[in-house]
Amino acid sequence: MLRFLALFALLLVTRLSLEAQTLGPDLHVADITGIENYAHDQALGVDAFSVGTIVCNEGTQSVNWVAGTPDHPVIALQAYRLLDGRLEQVGVSWVRHPFFAVSQSFCSPCNGVFGTQLGAGCSDHSTASLNGSQLSLGPRTDVNPASGVFPFPPTSMGPIQSSVDRRLQVSLADLSAPDARWFVEALYLASDEATAGNLSDNASWREFHVTPVGGGFDMSFGAEPVHPGETAMAAWTETTSEVAVVPVDIPNDGRLYLGLRVLPLSNGGFRWDLAVQNFNSHEAVSFVSLPIPPGAVVTNPRFHDVEDHSGSPVSGADWVFASNGTNVSWFTPNAFTNPNANAIRWGTLYNFGYESDLAPPNAVTVTLRTFRSGLTIPVTINLPDHLTKLEGDGQSANVGEPFPHPLQVRLTQADGTPVAGVPVTFEVLEGPVSLVPATGTDTDSAGVAQVQVAALTGAGPARVRATVGGTFVEFDLFVRRLVASWSSTSGLFSLQLTTNLANQAFTLAGDFPRPPVATPWGTVCTSVLAPQSGLVVASAVPNIGIFDPSLVTDSSGNFSLAQIVPPGNVPPGLQAAIQVYAFDFSGGTLGIFISNCQTISF
Repeated sequence: MLRFLALFALLLVTRLSLEAQTLGPDLHVADITGIENYAHDQALGVDAFSVGTIVCNEGTQSVNWVAGTPDHPVIALQAYRLLDGRLEQVGVSWVRHPFFAVSQSFCSPCNGVFGTQLGAGCSDHSTASLNGSQLSLGPRTDVNPASGVFPFPPTSMGPIQSSVDRRLQVSLADLSAPDARWFVEALYLASDEATAGNLSDNASWREFHVTPVGGGFDMSFGAEPVHPGETAMAAWTETTSEVAVVPVDIPNDGRLYLGLRVLPLSNGGFRWDLAVQNFNSHEAVSFVSLPIPPGAVVTNPRFHDVEDHSGSPVSGADWVFASNGTNVSWFTPNAFTNPNANAIRWGTLYNFGYESDLAPPNAVTVTLRTFRSGLTIPVTINLPDHLTKLEGDGQSANVGEPFPHPLQVRLTQADGTPVAGVPVTFEVLEGPVSLVPATGTDTDSAGVAQVQVAALTGAGPARVRATVGGTFVEFDLFVRRLVASWSSTSGLFSLQLTTNLANQAFTLAGDFPRPPVATPWGTVCTSVLAPQSGLVVASAVPNIGIFDPSLVTDSSGNFSLAQIVPPGNVPPGLQAAIQVYAFDFSGGTLGIFISNCQTISF
């Protein structure tokens, strides 16, 4: 009986292990790690990079990895940037043809099959150097991404002429955007995996950073994690909740992703941003159309693409824009007219957009037409509700005091209709603040919800998030603090000031303790408004008290002072009120900063 139970338990473990795997071969990019930075090409105006990849076979069958034949996967790299709220693709590589499956156990126990096959449960590490090896890179146009089929050897596109050829290229102009965020995506395609229908999770992405170096740029990774099984379109939804993304599966072909954001503008208009990503469709896309709200005026149409390179025959011509009053559209020649036209081919993302003076409907139908067969595909996208910050962002308050304004948001549908009676959750993400009510409140008939916020005893930045479903906005706050102390033992007088006012000249006031006086800028506890005996003022602002140019905050908005007070200079038992004053431009208009009051006893 014991032997029977042991065998039965072993069978159960084996069954559960198999159920956790996908039937057939199934590649999954588990990690993006390691970087190669190559010399930029000033004449071409581009820089080049490569990243390492670790892929796991999470299926039940081996993946063929046969060198010198078309029976192996290919590896493609893509680069993206997030700038001004748009996700744009800025770079592509040619595809790498790997030649040997190392078969390690990065994801799960490997079955030991290696070399010409990547065994079930096994992983393969392609270093950044290998993925950037120019001699192993072939043109993307060779590959049918829906079937994973390609010729081998790769089609010749001419000799290698530069250090950037065939590698992941990004233009120096695109890299010169200091406010951008950057993402790299790795994609594997294999014919035996396509036959098994397991191509939907073959991409992963990771954020990276760029640093100017010697006329070019270096790429580096920080602590940001890899996002396995996702295309870089997910980076857009991670950075804003106002993007609606839908997958589009073309029958007997591959998959596209459409991402749409309609952003309300400060001038009362709306900015439409559509991203069309071809994940693995061989059909490709050559026509895109967006509706115009009835009666709306269209301005600032926009198109952005990413170009192939290194001798690729694919055209880089921009798409043609057209508007008929009902729809706006962009198009490029189809495959019958020009097989090398600038279609949205696999592994690329193109952007389309415009501005309108009227709000969108809550559901938008985007129309696509495929490049090869001319198939028309209508895609309905339900826009998410819009959560807007109305009041309270960017405020400052002193420790122990309420902030002057509540944190207030409005929830509307995409067409601007207020959404009433919906719970809005407010939560403190970081910093020394508290909320009332502590967790949030419901929207009123105007779609508005608000909470009061107060500063606690700590100092520094604070961040509060308001969330409805998957939609959120964040408020940035700051708690300012003045701390003054004196040690009767050492005679050390110390002062620490924490603000968000960088390089700010300020005034330091000392006085006998006075009854506090409320002002529009804060509570005053020294007699600067009506000077009395006992008031001492020093300032880095000329003509205010004793001039002291050292009374200036540093680049972080902080100031500290430590000074020995000689014995006998201060009468024993003296009490003093200490306070700081400054002009405050942090809110965009002139204001007055008054610190909290500190009372010390000598």
